[in-house]
Amino acid sequence: MSTYTLHHGDALEVMRAMPDASVDAVITDPPYFRAVAEKWDRCWKDRGHFLEWFALLVEQWQRLLKPNGSLFTFASPLMAAHVQVEIDRRFKVLNHIVWDKGVRRSGIMRKTDLRQWFDHSERAIFAEHEGANSMALGESGYAAQCEKTRQHVYKPLVDYMRGEWLKLEEPFGNANKAIGTCTMAGHYFKQSQFTFPTAANYAKLRAYAVARGVEAFGAQYEDLRSQYEDLRSQYEDLRRPFKTTDSQQFRGIWKFQFLAGVNKIHPTQKPLPLMLHVVAHITLPGAVILDPFMGSGSTGEAALRLGREFIGVEVDAGFYAGAERRLATISPDLFEATK
Repeated sequence: MSTYTLHHGDALEVMRAMPDASVDAVITDPPYFRAVAEKWDRCWKDRGHFLEWFALLVEQWQRLLKPNGSLFTFASPLMAAHVQVEIDRRFKVLNHIVWDKGVRRSGIMRKTDLRQWFDHSERAIFAEHEGANSMALGESGYAAQCEKTRQHVYKPLVDYMRGEWLKLEEPFGNANKAIGTCTMAGHYFKQSQFTFPTAANYAKLRAYAVARGVEAFGAQYEDLRSQYEDLRSQYEDLRRPFKTTDSQQFRGIWKFQFLAGVNKIHPTQKPLPLMLHVVAHITLPGAVILDPFMGSGSTGEAALRLGREFIGVEVDAGFYAGAERRLATISPDLFEATK
């Protein structure tokens, strides 16, 4: 059963109280900096102060995201480049997405009055953890943690290969002589960068042992190969989720219709189809999604409808109440709210 937890408070304060590596994805729409005529978007005296504040958000996102987690945050066209630079300091940026919001039928001035091209779009930055082998566990990057996961997953095969070679009571380096190579065989016995031998090389290792009167590498190669494929599949399942098809919007420019004001709780509210698109692509069922700027609750509704767990934070009492009502009406008998 999917659950959601809502916090009425400041995003940074709430995030600082959350444990390390506790969420699978951060999907959010923070203030853009003077993009809308709202007090919460104009509380920094200049762009530099806004970016200093935004850097504190990125610091928390890095800490809270699991090693295979994903970051997806919206930005305004004018600030997206600056936002991306801040994200790039701590993450590996994968995409700078353009959301084409479609043609607005009203509210556009005469084209002859324009002094620049009219940009009816928003931007989004999609990122993953950057590799950082020297960082402590819990803060280390995606690449480093992938290697730790890889070592754990393949350990049964590594233990078998090492155990068989140790029967010969020879240095592991001699395995290169057995298969007629300079360096490759070392990876058959290492937790780090483990490589599974080919059928031909496995046969050479067995023949090398037999020639020395040692019974080693007796397991059938095809059985070992099957085990390897099973373990490799487990490892792939632990990687950062991403799923798309040719029938969906799989390019970096998306077309979703701008949400009209009739049913809007929040002035920058995102349409539900857009948020369903994001959640479905970068998370798996059961994932924990954090939105520290919950606003109208669009991310939360998408998360719950797709069977994900949701943590929402909102400082504005009015928006919080609206999002709370929205999430409670999706299916009250299925979802349990924790205040």
